[in-house]
Amino acid sequence: VRERYGIRAPYIFYLGNFKPHKNVQALLRAFAILPGDLKSRCQLVLGGRFDYWQGQLGLLAHKLSIAERTLFIGQVEEEDMAALYSGADVFVFPSLSAGFGLPPLEAMALGCPVAASDIPPLREACGEACIFFDPDDPEEIAERVLGLSNNEVQRLQLGNAGREVTRNLT
Repeated sequence: VRERYGIRAPYIFYLGNFKPHKNVQALLRAFAILPGDLKSRCQLVLGGRFDYWQGQLGLLAHKLSIAERTLFIGQVEEEDMAALYSGADVFVFPSLSAGFGLPPLEAMALGCPVAASDIPPLREACGEACIFFDPDDPEEIAERVLGLSNNEVQRLQLGNAGREVTRNLT
C-alpha cells in the first residue's frame, strides 16, 4: 500500500481535510524546523481530498523548502487506511477545532502513536493515550513529533495505550 502511494518509511502521517481550521499549515511549519537528520530520514505524508486549500499548502511546502520531503497522497481508499496508519511512525493531528476526533482514534486503534492538538474534544477522545501540543505553536509541534520519533519505547507505550482506549469503540 505504501509503495502504491509513493511513501518511503519512516513517515509522519496526517489524514483529514486541508481547510484552514485543520491547521495543516502549522504541521508544515513544524516539519520545516525539525532537525536535519530527522527531516532527511522522514517523509511528511498528507492524505485527504484535494481542494483549493491543499494547493495553498503545496505552495507553502515549496516556500519552506520541504516540498521534496512532503507527499500529498490525495483521497485515501478505505481499504488502505489501516496500512497507512499502522505504518506511520507518528500520526499528527494539528486541528484547531474538532467534533469527535475520528482520525486520531483510528490511528490509535491500529497502534500508531498520536500527537494531537491540546483542545477539549481531542483531550476527551484520546485521554492519556497520546501526546498533546499547542496547535498554535509549530515549535512545540516539532518538539513533540521529534520526541516521539526518537523514542521507540514511548511509541510502543502510546500504541498499546491507544489500542486500549479504543478497544470498546465501534
